[in-house]
Formats: sequence, C-alpha cells, structure tokens
Amino acid sequence: MSVVIPTLNAGAYLSALLPALAGQGLAPEQFLIVDSESDDDSCAAFRAFGATVVGIERRTFNHGGTRQRAVEMRPEADIVVMLTQDAIPQAPDTIARLVDAFADPQVGMAYGRQLPRTVARGIERHARLTNYPPTSETRSLEDRARSGVKTVFCSDSFAAYRTAALAAVGGFPEDAFSRRTNWSPARC
Repeated sequence: MSVVIPTLNAGAYLSALLPALAGQGLAPEQFLIVDSESDDDSCAAFRAFGATVVGIERRTFNHGGTRQRAVEMRPEADIVVMLTQDAIPQAPDTIARLVDAFADPQVGMAYGRQLPRTVARGIERHARLTNYPPTSETRSLEDRARSGVKTVFCSDSFAAYRTAALAAVGGFPEDAFSRRTNWSPARC
C-alpha cells in the first residue's frame, strides 16, 4: 500500500497533517509526495518526516495525469491511497479504515468521509454532511436506479484504489481538472 499526496505550498497544513500522518501507523516510506515546485518549506518537512518527495514542474500538474504518474511510481502497491494536502486524518485508524474496504475482492475504489471545517457555513457544511454520511456502504452498477450519479461518486481528497482495478479502466485520465479553483480544505 502507498499513500500519494500531491502538494503545492503545503506549509499551512503541515502542523496538523504531519502528526496525523505519523499517527496512522504507516512507515514513512509508504508516503509519496508529488510536489509542484513549492516555494515554501513543504518538501524539506516531508523529507524530514521520511516520505519520498518527487518534484514536478508546476505547469505540468494535472489532477488526473499527475495521479496516474504517481501510481506508476509505486508499481509494487496493490492499493494506492490518494490524499490532498489539506485533508487531515482525524483518527489514528483513518487510512486503515479506508483500506479495510478492500477486504471485499469486488471493491475497486473507496473514498473516506470528509467532515466540514469548523468554520464551514451553509452550503459547504451541507455538502460535506450529505456527500459523506456517517455510515459506510458498498455500491455497484446495480445500485444506479437508487443512487443515480452517486453510484460512481468518489472524491480524490481522500480515496483509495485497487491498482489492478484502476489499470483495468485505463487509470486516471491524463487531462482532468488541470486547475484547482474554489476548493475548501477537507478533514478526513
């Protein structure tokens, strides 16, 4: 298993993120940081933590293509967890609970619950609580009449993929949301 975190100037999150990652019980080398030319001390902090840090040019970052290249950098991983720099695990078993979904051999993708920020208001709070209910469930194509688009909903702020299943569908698309706009930090 590998945890991939794409970053760009993650310094503002490190005081919460690094202790939360350390508390997950994973070896530091299981963390792969793909950094887009940060100009703060993020890379040094992740290296001091023990993570592998790979730099890419900022202009080449793409939500799909960058994630796909990160998966390819970890060919030994049967499960790859994707976590954004602002998604802070809230319990010491947060990542383990996400990965537990793969005990079912039919599961190819899982995503974790995201909680609203403490300062979240109205729509942001509603979206987090509606999209990420407190009870886990497993969905398949047969659930599409009941769940509609939510049948295949997944948030890459905190998600995991069985690499064989990801490869079977062609991996992440090369060109997916090349620019990040109006995203709120998530807590997982």
